[in-house]
Amino acid sequence: PESRYVMEDVPYGLVLTVILGRLLNCPARLHESGITILSAMYGRDFLVENELLQGLALIGEDDLNVNAYSLQEWKEMACLGYFRER
Repeated sequence: PESRYVMEDVPYGLVLTVILGRLLNCPARLHESGITILSAMYGRDFLVENELLQGLALIGEDDLNVNAYSLQEWKEMACLGYFRER
């Protein structure tokens, strides 16, 4: 059965945690494993289903693009609430 906790929390919560972990060289291996298992269970690719992260170029066609922004740009975004245009 579809559950909001899976359908929303995996692509919008776990995937972001994985991106931040990779960016900081602190992989969230259990989160990544959970995404893989749940994707297989539901027959979906939760890794690339987050439209917000796609809009920020943090998700490519089939994988994460953690180098889309530097750590400094993430810090600025945390203060400003948006990424500066390049």
